[in-house]
Amino acid sequence: WTRWKLKRHHYIHHTLPHKKIQNSNRKRGRAPRPWLLQDLRQEIKLKHKLFRSYLKHRTPDLWKKYTTQRNKVTSDLRRAKSNFILNELTPQPDTTDNPPTTG
Repeated sequence: WTRWKLKRHHYIHHTLPHKKIQNSNRKRGRAPRPWLLQDLRQEIKLKHKLFRSYLKHRTPDLWKKYTTQRNKVTSDLRRAKSNFILNELTPQPDTTDNPPTTG
């Protein structure tokens, strides 16, 4: 019995493909996104909830609600990212060295 079990284990381990399971959270491999604030995360969660509801019931009304939320989230994410890039990554003029003069 032991020899058979070892042969079976060896066969399974060396010939069958192994399924890789990813962490559902996937935070480790993803680059940080500082523009993704808590309010946007809530909107994304609502989008996922609406999609799951649509998959369960398959009504045109639920599809319309989902697509409206999906489009809103997409535009909000794009706006937040561009605002972050404009505000955080572009150099701001240094006003401490040159105070305004009145005249």
